[in-house]
Amino acid sequence: MTLRHVVLLRFRLETDAAQRAGVESAFVALGAQIDEVQSLEWGLDCSPEGLARGFTHCFSLGFADAGDRDAYLVHPTHQAFSAMARPHLAEVLVLDYQAIAQPGFPPRRGPRVLRSSHPTTTGDES
Repeated sequence: MTLRHVVLLRFRLETDAAQRAGVESAFVALGAQIDEVQSLEWGLDCSPEGLARGFTHCFSLGFADAGDRDAYLVHPTHQAFSAMARPHLAEVLVLDYQAIAQPGFPPRRGPRVLRSSHPTTTGDES
């Protein structure tokens, strides 16, 4: 079972685009620099709900288990990244969870088509 480590970042207002890009690329580089990281993906908030509370960046890392996550947290490369990023960040939110696969949700191909269980009527039936 994969352990997910989700990190949300809210940058300081004075952090410029180049500094944000530097934090992004340094975070992504952790995936190649620390062996315990099995997967890493990230993106920018694009929710239409307006509930992000200023958090703009989401990074999700996958680990085999809590031991690998713990080794990542104290790894010197991760510590150096945290020290580099800290001055640019107003707030960080971290959530770890054990990923639980749900049966019946295979990868989909193409658009999902919903079908009604009721026959279609044309309105001409008498």
